[in-house]
Amino acid sequence: MHKMIFKNLSKLTVTALITSALLVNPLFATEQLATTSLLPLGVAGTSISSDKMTDSSLVIQGALSLVGKDSIQIGDNQTGIVFHLTDKTVILNAAGVKIDAKTLNSNMYAAMVYPTNAKLTKSLPAQTSDGQLLIIKTPIAYAQIMQFDTTLLSTDKNLKLNLSASTVIISEKGEKLAAKDIPNKNVLVISTIQTLSIPAQTNPEVLIIFTENHQATEYMHYNKNQHVMIPIREIAQTFGFNLKWDGHSKKVTLTKGTVTITINTGSNKMKFQQSLHQMDNASEITKGNLYVASSLIAKIQTLLNK
Repeated sequence: MHKMIFKNLSKLTVTALITSALLVNPLFATEQLATTSLLPLGVAGTSISSDKMTDSSLVIQGALSLVGKDSIQIGDNQTGIVFHLTDKTVILNAAGVKIDAKTLNSNMYAAMVYPTNAKLTKSLPAQTSDGQLLIIKTPIAYAQIMQFDTTLLSTDKNLKLNLSASTVIISEKGEKLAAKDIPNKNVLVISTIQTLSIPAQTNPEVLIIFTENHQATEYMHYNKNQHVMIPIREIAQTFGFNLKWDGHSKKVTLTKGTVTITINTGSNKMKFQQSLHQMDNASEITKGNLYVASSLIAKIQTLLNK
């Protein structure tokens, strides 16, 4: 009876979260974007472009293919995305210099920034006109969106920036910026080498600072113990659950039809109906929102399938 509940599962949400998880490992962030059987199939629809930078963005990276006039594909046909380039799509080379779409070719690797609320078709691969920033990079380069404090340590304490005279610092529009512009902004970090220390350190090749309507919000994602943490409300929206927060017990309850899910703050267990299930990270409150590991989406869908 639960099978009907997840029919509206967003392909964007699943694809984007899988992609976000891959950002911590550049070897898996090139050609081998993870394959999954979780993505719902459907009839291809019409892609709709957004008008401005949104409050939260994601990155997909991998091999670039030309698939038509002003259209590119990043990744394979199962988990990749076709981006229809528009006059709002900024394209930069590995040095952070603006280039024309006519210079793109299928021998390149690239990272595309797109908003979490991008309109994607249900086809395989998904298609959208919402690509915001395309940057050409090397196959082994890291591409991560992070925030940094005034010491250039990321807010999750996982990465320290060591800038040099060769580090290119620009806005999402390609405008030249400086180190003083980095703190408290979302920054796309392109770097080839990161140390294995804690925190990791890097001398980035390019830093792209998002300056317009791109401050961190309650919908921000972050990494913890090699898992992407997302707000519980994103899971509620993905499956169409009603969400109830009990401030006294610090417990969240998700309901739809006959299905009930409860999660206690600080617990690594989810109660689905009457059974307990392990989560990859304990839930935690960050900036006033309850966060859980994004892998919970797959767990819930598997349970709903039964």
